[in-house]
Amino acid sequence: MKKQNAQVKKQINDVVKTNKAFSEKVKKITLVKGLREYTVVSVVAEMNEFKHADNKRQVVSYAGLDLKIDQSGKKDSKRRISKQGNSNIRRALYMPALSSKKHEKKLKLLYDRLCQRYNFKDKKRAIVAVMRKLLILIYTLWKNDTAYDPDYYLFNKSIAI
Repeated sequence: MKKQNAQVKKQINDVVKTNKAFSEKVKKITLVKGLREYTVVSVVAEMNEFKHADNKRQVVSYAGLDLKIDQSGKKDSKRRISKQGNSNIRRALYMPALSSKKHEKKLKLLYDRLCQRYNFKDKKRAIVAVMRKLLILIYTLWKNDTAYDPDYYLFNKSIAI
């Protein structure tokens, strides 16, 4: 299993190295603390380089990180993620979300705010929100071909964390 995992990572590195434009985009995205080459390449490959996504809602929905609301009459149950989408993307973003919530300032603020909202009882919800934010961040940086700027939110007040 370890040999197979090492071979897959080597193949991914070879693909990234051979395509210079692809490599540059991946390097710009991996400036986000917690995201590594393997994660970015996995997400981009699963999303087919975002060719069929017109906006971030479609990307989030394709990954299955969109909200599913169950209502019946007066009964309003808990909101959950739909899980209707690609489980490989969700799986690839889970560990980077755990890392990013500790090391990336803006994602840490998001995580802490959501934990306080739910009285620290439902931390998994906050992790899923960080996963969603990472996915949107990967999509935006890929589409715009820009490098990650951690201070971007400080200068653009119209963007919510």
